[in-house]
Amino acid sequence: MYLKKFRNIFFFGSIVKVIEIMYFFLKHRYEMIKTQLHLSSNWKTISEVKIPIQNIIELTPPITEYYIYNPTLVNFNGELNFYARISNRSFIPLADRQGRSLQRSTVDKTKDGICSFKVSDNFDLINFNIMLDPRPTPCFQDPKALIFNDKIFLFGNYLIKEPYGSDRSSIIQTAYFNLDSMEIHRLKNVSNKNIEKNWIPFSLKNRILTLVYKSKPFTIMKYNLDLDSAVFSTQNYNLVEFDYHGGSQFIELNEQLFARIVRFKHRLPKLGLINLSYVMLHSQNLEVTYVSRPFIFRKFGLEICNGLTLKDGRIFFAWGEDDIRMYTGSMAVDDFLKWVYSSKNSKWSRINTLSRKIWSEST
Repeated sequence: MYLKKFRNIFFFGSIVKVIEIMYFFLKHRYEMIKTQLHLSSNWKTISEVKIPIQNIIELTPPITEYYIYNPTLVNFNGELNFYARISNRSFIPLADRQGRSLQRSTVDKTKDGICSFKVSDNFDLINFNIMLDPRPTPCFQDPKALIFNDKIFLFGNYLIKEPYGSDRSSIIQTAYFNLDSMEIHRLKNVSNKNIEKNWIPFSLKNRILTLVYKSKPFTIMKYNLDLDSAVFSTQNYNLVEFDYHGGSQFIELNEQLFARIVRFKHRLPKLGLINLSYVMLHSQNLEVTYVSRPFIFRKFGLEICNGLTLKDGRIFFAWGEDDIRMYTGSMAVDDFLKWVYSSKNSKWSRINTLSRKIWSEST
């Protein structure tokens, strides 16, 4: 920020540009080395990086002028209900020289909405419905479906202001969409930060909403929906290596065990910052009891898993890929836990994450 003041000064402009290039090069190289150390301690070969989900199918929505991606799902009265983001903005898993993800198509202003659908016995997408028409700010993004008091709520990010022109500031808050009233409610008065998003709700009792606010340090927030006030509690867990981003909803595997999918962006050659997912297990008091090794669903890219639910002894997943495709799949609960608890730390590894060849062959 300090160097930017000298950009337009003769002679200093060139020096500042060189310094910035060197800074980004060294920063990105350092981040890639950290990724190498992390992944080589968890993976022996590139073949073991995928979670063994079965019955993977692509969810193909009707053709529109918008991108439809990042689905969520929930088992409601024995049926799988899907919801997804509709947007005019989409990114690709490639980075520019400054390490930023490249856009699939350039737009001046974001437009976002929400759709719903189901999947037939033949795995066709049916009952497609646009619940919130795509609109500019303020708009609702990246829903996560939850059931509280026998009603479905969509929790997501509410984009109030986005960077535009010389003003690069953003304002994003967490909000929920009430499917009964079709109203959006923002969770306000939490902090003075411009960006407050990706919180993961856990329970709702007596109008007190309990959420995971942050992973590192692990922070729980109890939000009073009547007073719009929040109380925080923090605990450091050695198992939590990163400040993981929010991910899927919680699922209750038994009275003492809850699971969710979290993610963290790691820098990979050419691809830039790429999401790798982790399974995080919790006790009924939200204590972190286990974190799995990192994994991918299908490819190294922009994988976003916002959907996790239980049905007939199986765990169903829903995730977006590269801001353009949607997938779902399932696996038996026992197989899921067996995979999660499998050995994480390898004594040696043949993986070299600094090699672009690995990622180009695996995408």
